[in-house]
Amino acid sequence: LADSFHYQSHEIICVAKAAMLFVPRRSYFVGVATFDRRTYIMMSRSLYFLGILALCAQFNGAQSVRAGAEDFGTAVPIWHSSKPAYVFLRCATDTRAALTAMASEKRLGNVQSAQITGATIYVTALQSNSEERLLGAYRLYVNGKAVAIGPGRGDGVTSSSTNHTPYDTITLSSQFFQSTLETPDVYGSATPLVLGLQGYSSTAPGKIIARAVVSVAVTALENGTPTTSTQSIEIVTGNSTWKAYDATAYYNPTGNTGGAYKAPQENIVAAQYPGPWMTAAFEENSSWTAAMETEGFADTLYPKATLPLNLTENVQFPIVMEVSPTVYFLDFESEVMAGARLVVPAGAISQKFIVLTFAEELAGPYGTGDVLYPMRTGNHYRYIFTVDPNGDSVFELHEYALFRYAKVELCARISTDSFGTCDNPAATSAIQPRALPLSISLWTVAYPWDESHSYFSSSNTMLNRVYDFCRHTLKVTSLDTTTDSNTRERLPYEADGYITGRSRYFVQQDTNWQYHSSRHNFNNPTWPTEWRQFTPLIAHDHWMQSGDTALVEEFWDYFSYSTQQRCINASTKLVDFTSCARTSGTRDIVDWPTGARDGYVLTDVNTVINAFLVGSSRAMRDLATAIGRTQDAENFDKQATTTAAAIKSLLYNASTKLMLDGLDGSGTPIRHSAWHAQTNSLWFDAVPDEAKDTILSFLANKRVTGSVYAVFSYLAALYSIDSDHGNVALEMLTQCDDNSWCGMLAKNATATMEAWTVQEKDNLSWSHPWATAPLSAIVQWLMGLIPTSPAYATWQIKPQPGNLTWASIKVPSKNGFFRINFNATSTTFALTLNESPENSTGDVCLPLLSSKTSTAVDVDGKTVQGKINGDYVCVTGITGGASPHTITRHT
Repeated sequence: LADSFHYQSHEIICVAKAAMLFVPRRSYFVGVATFDRRTYIMMSRSLYFLGILALCAQFNGAQSVRAGAEDFGTAVPIWHSSKPAYVFLRCATDTRAALTAMASEKRLGNVQSAQITGATIYVTALQSNSEERLLGAYRLYVNGKAVAIGPGRGDGVTSSSTNHTPYDTITLSSQFFQSTLETPDVYGSATPLVLGLQGYSSTAPGKIIARAVVSVAVTALENGTPTTSTQSIEIVTGNSTWKAYDATAYYNPTGNTGGAYKAPQENIVAAQYPGPWMTAAFEENSSWTAAMETEGFADTLYPKATLPLNLTENVQFPIVMEVSPTVYFLDFESEVMAGARLVVPAGAISQKFIVLTFAEELAGPYGTGDVLYPMRTGNHYRYIFTVDPNGDSVFELHEYALFRYAKVELCARISTDSFGTCDNPAATSAIQPRALPLSISLWTVAYPWDESHSYFSSSNTMLNRVYDFCRHTLKVTSLDTTTDSNTRERLPYEADGYITGRSRYFVQQDTNWQYHSSRHNFNNPTWPTEWRQFTPLIAHDHWMQSGDTALVEEFWDYFSYSTQQRCINASTKLVDFTSCARTSGTRDIVDWPTGARDGYVLTDVNTVINAFLVGSSRAMRDLATAIGRTQDAENFDKQATTTAAAIKSLLYNASTKLMLDGLDGSGTPIRHSAWHAQTNSLWFDAVPDEAKDTILSFLANKRVTGSVYAVFSYLAALYSIDSDHGNVALEMLTQCDDNSWCGMLAKNATATMEAWTVQEKDNLSWSHPWATAPLSAIVQWLMGLIPTSPAYATWQIKPQPGNLTWASIKVPSKNGFFRINFNATSTTFALTLNESPENSTGDVCLPLLSSKTSTAVDVDGKTVQGKINGDYVCVTGITGGASPHTITRHT
């Protein structure tokens, strides 16, 4: 469209000449060339322009640049004419015929050969329910290989029928086609190019829409001279070559998987499988009919801000054990989001049924096949498969589950109980000892993950294990938004989103995931009062990590309301629900489960609610400043200051030097000081200075009293007292009480649990990423890395190492990576900044050690004078980039 020519800048810039040509609701492919004195580098990236064009609005006046139906061209939604729940759709394109017609139309000459150089596929489907808890509205195959699944969760209002259908953009490389085609020459080969779509919908009829643009390098003879040009083959749903198969009898949905969401129970009947329908070799029979065009989507299609999910086939269980000739136990050795594929060769087993059970937990000794069923969460992940007596049997689940263990049973009969258990499974001589008479693999799904983006190691082995444990949790439990758990509810909650989102910022260089999750949460709020108050904190984090103010600009009114400022009592200056009604459907939570509340006395004047008001008001102050709302910034700052003073005065016991739970209906202080009143008040800096040492001692003695959710505020509170240098917090991160991450690891958990123990919450899941608070603690408080301006343009490193003697970490940011390590002795603290984002600057603060008045610090071998800040001495102006810096403090 345009060449911006050369610009020299260290900042994000707007290029007027190019921006004027961008059209709203379209996707663009942008080439970015960077220059220096020695090298020329060309990078091509697909960019999501919601953030970029907002910066350039003065040039084109764009308010929204979400692409829409234009990306689908002439494609229309399709389904099977009988409007079934499950459908297989396929289109086999004769590439030779398509290229011949193209060559004639464009007068390319006589085509000699053609090779596919890549493809872009736009695809989506109608979600099967309004809350989008089921993933498989579509699965996309190209040449027999599954390449995408989705569309996952959108970011609009789930109860609305408009503005809520996202679509995925799938990019396939030339290498993909080289590996899936019989020959690279798609002109000389008779092998068709096959697109397959597999779908499920509880709404009849379902809708799947797709458009593939396949790039082809075409070599043709023109006047005897060979020339090569890049052309494209377009494949869209709705044309007459799409065929449909009703797959409902194959999946045989009977009941549902139970729990908080209802996925169909796929009790597959192998005889109903049509064969490898997504491959080029497959031959359609009369069961395949012309696909039916459906009505268009009621809403406007828009591209998801997040990346397409990673779908991987043929993943093997590391451990497969024979329990008996008809029972097999399988262990993936990690939580995994997956479905199973079983293939039974004809005659390999004599039993009529195969029962497959997934579980997160064992119900007996390891290897016995005793997996806990149903799961504690209420999920019934048990599938009864009926073997084809006349041929090979293929069973492949459509919807994913989240589990670790599997049990396979070969069954002559199925019992009549509600659990679908084997009825006296009979042994057979055809089964060889320790040889599973069928193949079983998994297809797995997860959000894209880059292992190279982060690491941590230190002198404390348990701390290293806790970091890796939490990091792994995010890797294996994340789809396209934060959720409580993809086992339990598959539902985003604000508190989960805050803790999980922060964790992900510190291990993956991607801020769109949190943006997309947050928009969904803000459009679909949940019930706890405090979790509404989290919303400004979430937006503040996103702004500081990304530099993007889009969330606060869009949701300003909602954030303002969610702080609960409207319920400030004019006399006490505290949030008071005595005469100001809570938002309909909300109530205070303090902690969850309720047994973790440490006896907290809930009242209409609640210390935790008021502490959150202080924190959320300060966040709103900063966000208001960022978007130029100066008066609002002043108002929020004043309210935060006034309410913090009121908490220190009215919700504080001067005798015990502890915070109180609240005031009763008459305004009298509640004479109870729960753990949570201390942690949240200290986190949001709403306690008297004179009380901090007492509260620190109180919290050290009480240890981890609250839940895996509330421990975030606990760690934030402990690290807020920097004179302790993180000693108590480090102990809590690494201790092995029942309420600990060490305790989870001792229970053989592979992802963080929903609660510390089954005694605390007997229906817990083993896959709850809201328990990953150590990632925030290690990065921002122990290692002390925080942005002091958006997107780490400026930053601070202020370690609180406890008794660690060394530590090393890599942390991603939007504009580059931080690599930091330190070595500590009783007389020296040396910090090395090996890498930081280019064009950034920062401050480094090191412990004073025993020299409480000296300001001397060595920076890259030269002694400079820093500035004392509490129990630290700080140096400023450390420049970012690849050149390392060493900052050392001596006694």
